[in-house]
Parts: sequence; structure tokens; C-alpha cells
Amino acid sequence: MEKGKFIAPTNSTMAFHLNRQLKSCCGSIPVDLLSEEGIKATWRDSNGQGCSTLTPTQAKKARIQFVREHPELHEDPKALAKALIAAELYSDTTEVYVVAKQVPRMIREAKQ
Repeated sequence: MEKGKFIAPTNSTMAFHLNRQLKSCCGSIPVDLLSEEGIKATWRDSNGQGCSTLTPTQAKKARIQFVREHPELHEDPKALAKALIAAELYSDTTEVYVVAKQVPRMIREAKQ
């Protein structure tokens, strides 16, 4: 038998393992596992670190709000992308160029 290799958990690996565990016991991933108040409490308890505690809709709103609050970065999509990642509004494994491609749309939405 081969021994396994330890890999330090990250936000993305923890989410993967949690989803896999939920699927195995529940048959599917319950979309509304936490109430709105539960999500807020989890966010507070984690000191607001990471986007993994947000629903996709909440993450999008948080990203748009961040873009709205940083107009000085609107002219530099790469810098804004780096700032969004540094603010942990994307997974730690997300590439800067992927976020930078989304920046123009987020700026348009932030200006509405």
C-alpha cells in the first residue's frame, strides 16, 4: 500500500472536500445549507477572510462594491484584479489574468 502525500489545505481544497462530503451523505449539495444569518455569522467569525463563505450572488455584489470603492484603479485592470485577489474576493488559486478579463464588466456595473 502506498502512503499518501499530505497537502496543506487551502480555501479551494477545503471547499472541494466539504462539497464531496455533503454529496456523499446528502446525495447532492444543499444550496441553502446556511441561512442568511448563518452566512453572515460565518463571515464575521472568519474575520471576512475569503470568498468561500459567500454565495455566488453575494461574492459578485462584494466584488462590484469593491470596484465602486476603488475608482483610482479603474484605469489599470491588472492592478484592480490584483487588489480584488488581495482582498480575498476570489479564490487564492485564481489567476490575475482571469480576473482582469472580468474587470471592464465590473467597472460598468459599478458605475450603474
